[in-house]
Amino acid sequence: MESTKRFRITPSALLGISAGMILAHALLNTLFPGAGFTISYLLWSFWSLAAAVACAWRALHCQVSVRTHWWLAAVSLFLIFFAEAIGAPAEIFFKAVPTFAQIGDFVFFSSFVPILLAITLPEEGVLVRFTFVLDCLQAAACACLAYTVLFGALPFTSEPAQAIAYAPLEYVYDTEYLVVVLLAALRYFLGTREASDRYFFRSLLLYCWLYAMCSGIYNHHNGKYSLTNGMDALNDIPSAALALAAIFAPAAATYASSRASRSTVLRLIDNARPVFLSLALIGLSAIVALRHYAVAFAFIFGAFILYSLRTSMLHS
Repeated sequence: MESTKRFRITPSALLGISAGMILAHALLNTLFPGAGFTISYLLWSFWSLAAAVACAWRALHCQVSVRTHWWLAAVSLFLIFFAEAIGAPAEIFFKAVPTFAQIGDFVFFSSFVPILLAITLPEEGVLVRFTFVLDCLQAAACACLAYTVLFGALPFTSEPAQAIAYAPLEYVYDTEYLVVVLLAALRYFLGTREASDRYFFRSLLLYCWLYAMCSGIYNHHNGKYSLTNGMDALNDIPSAALALAAIFAPAAATYASSRASRSTVLRLIDNARPVFLSLALIGLSAIVALRHYAVAFAFIFGAFILYSLRTSMLHS
């Protein structure tokens, strides 16, 4: 027992180790710019995978009300890790910018979809698995269509990329980050009452805010010029913060059961989510129809099928 206590890592020690690794990333990229992409991709992949594992571990040891939410956060970070693992060889070994749509591009573009689902989903006791599956299908379809609109190519194809210019694309990402932060803040401040739920959404709000700030700075200064320098370490911070938040979340047993009646905001989100997803599908499909009529028609038809399934289930 004595040895176990002696070697246990405290939160402050783990925080110090994390900060040291981020500072080391910045220093190594500054001193060895020729190896910057290699260093950055290794550490970006490490932190995204560490955060994914930490969120998955927390999902197994948290209150049941936010278990699915922690799993969704883990999926989001794993998608980022997967996208970085796919994109690393081209950047590190070939120094090439692909001219056609790649799987990694779409995976990275879609990595925030699970975060949006985690923000808008009800707590576990109210969550209906069938509607959750429908929401996932609609959100994935919206991600496919949005990617096609912005990058001019269907996902998982070898079509030449015809993305919009980098300057407006920067602001598209900035808008996405801002919307996600506002939604996370709304859910945390107005939609959640129980302590375990509030801890999750506070952690998610911190992650989204850090991601918006760090990625926004990186995109406007480094990303557009394909540079690598000490600022690459900014992208470590959001994943490191979420990993630490997941690891040091209070144990499920420490929360008192204080489930109150659901707030008006949560009921509004539950009712608005399927309508918003359906309208987004139809709107994005209309834009895609200018180049891919058959694909757009298939998505619109699928949207009506999913909406019909949801309606029939609610009336059964």
